[in-house]
Amino acid sequence: MSPIPQTVVIAALLSYDIFFLYNLYDYRKQQHSDELYRPVYGFDDLRVVAPHLHLTMVVHVLLGILPLLLSLIQCAKAVRSRSIDTHRVTGRICLASALLSSIPSLRLASSIADNGPVENALVVALGVAWIVAALQTWRCARAKAITKHRSWGVRFTVLTHVVPVGARIAGVPLWMLKGRPKWSLDPIPASSDPSIFPAITWIIAASILPAMEMFVHLEVRGIAKSHWSDTF
Repeated sequence: MSPIPQTVVIAALLSYDIFFLYNLYDYRKQQHSDELYRPVYGFDDLRVVAPHLHLTMVVHVLLGILPLLLSLIQCAKAVRSRSIDTHRVTGRICLASALLSSIPSLRLASSIADNGPVENALVVALGVAWIVAALQTWRCARAKAITKHRSWGVRFTVLTHVVPVGARIAGVPLWMLKGRPKWSLDPIPASSDPSIFPAITWIIAASILPAMEMFVHLEVRGIAKSHWSDTF
């Protein structure tokens, strides 16, 4: 089976990022958006209890936009080879935005309404791993350890996307398997199914390490010399 071109993977994820941002914009116009959050555009009955830390959420989202978009561009060989100076500048912006975004993200990760203490601890651990990957990407670049820099850059990119993308991909089928339950506001705001988010947390936690190391393998070692540099 022929490998999937790198540009196809990056274009697909960038398209998702843009769609996700539109979902956030559109959701502010929905009723009850302060109490319940709709993770996926078009599935209005699928909602989870929104965090009470509204300002923290806004700061996290606004700062997190740049890592979502720039981390993919940073991994593209066409961009790296065209201008290494541009790669360095955009890389610094990407990592700085991620580190700033990680501060509110850790606060949010510890207070997900549907999660228990163990699941919240797992989400916090993913946030810490995101910080470590960002710092290691920067440190290895400063040390001119290019292979390690690219490895940590891939881990950072996977963490940046698997958590928001994977959670939404996993959430919809889980919700459908539950019979498409609807959220409620009476007597208090309640998610469509409180068991969905804990299940998503465990799915992401179990899949994140294999996903990271698979893409690191394709980046650094490769199945063939052309893999990830030219294709996945």
